Amino acid sequence: MEALEIGKVSEAYRKHVSSLNLREALERDYGYNEDPFYVEHTITRICEILGTNLKRKRILDLGCGSTGQSQDSHMMGRNDGHFYNEPWLSRALYHLGARPIGVDIGRLVDEKFEHHSIDLLEPDALRFLKDHSVHLAIASRLFSSPQFNRLGGIETEFRKILDPQLERVLKPSGVFLYQD
Repeated sequence: MEALEIGKVSEAYRKHVSSLNLREALERDYGYNEDPFYVEHTITRICEILGTNLKRKRILDLGCGSTGQSQDSHMMGRNDGHFYNEPWLSRALYHLGARPIGVDIGRLVDEKFEHHSIDLLEPDALRFLKDHSVHLAIASRLFSSPQFNRLGGIETEFRKILDPQLERVLKPSGVFLYQD
């Protein structure tokens, strides 16, 4: 399994992703888009790895965010009814035709993409996924999230639990992409 940090992206892929009008689509479908730069930057990096056609690509979004049902979402809530920790990346991936699998300890209600409410600190948390069924796994902002730290998450210990699971579910050419 190759593990890559999100880091910088190429200008050509950035222009491609900008042309997809993700900001407008998310604002139209959800009435809001918390952090369009983050979503576009992360999608750009995913396109650099998987190519520009994300249709039917299975992308595992670890700690994807929830729909206002977790303690973090309520702590970080806004006055306009939206929350900082909503699953913006999975929503954008779904819009692009990918098959995101959102995983979060908080509840995911009324989302169009496949989603599971699970505790990633539990061994074998990804048992619901078949072997070698995921093109890319991403953990963006997971290791620094208040929920992860409150649950006693220590990144090195967590990676001991998570890495073998990712090696099992990622395709042989699969990549684990992370950022904090």
